[in-house]
Amino acid sequence: MWWLGLMQVWAGPNQRDDAALKAACATDDAAACFRLGVRRLVADRPTSEWRPLYLRACELEHDAACQDAWVRLGGPPDRAWCERKLRSLAQACQGGSGRTCGELSGWIVLVRRHYPALTQGMDERQTQQRACALGDALSCYAECLLTDAAAQLTCLEHACRLGSSDACTDAKRPPRKRR
Repeated sequence: MWWLGLMQVWAGPNQRDDAALKAACATDDAAACFRLGVRRLVADRPTSEWRPLYLRACELEHDAACQDAWVRLGGPPDRAWCERKLRSLAQACQGGSGRTCGELSGWIVLVRRHYPALTQGMDERQTQQRACALGDALSCYAECLLTDAAAQLTCLEHACRLGSSDACTDAKRPPRKRR
């Protein structure tokens, strides 16, 4: 895994820093908790050593720690984080960020699996369509895959113009049939 090497460079092997990071984490420094957690993870320490640090950083609203914890622990760190994440993405989406609307669409699906009440009134497909309308190439490409065969080529060409290389490739192929 190429990213592990990058994490090792970032986390660093310097043990003197561990004491400073531990002290900073104890004073509610979210970044210190996360960095110490990453160091322990990279050093192949047991989950019991890095998990609490990730969760503490998440509790202190360190977004990267929360997202990484979700991936590594197989589920969302907590309901409050999911609520904050959805709220901040929704605000940016309403502000006109196509990329963020596309990201929100995916988060709606993920969060709904664990906390359905948080996504009540949110529609991932409408959010994805809004992202496409705001110029997000990836969302447009995803939308094309759900479009009927008659409109698919036009949709793919649009997504290709926005910068989706997958859409450009698919536009050269025969239309896909819906499953």
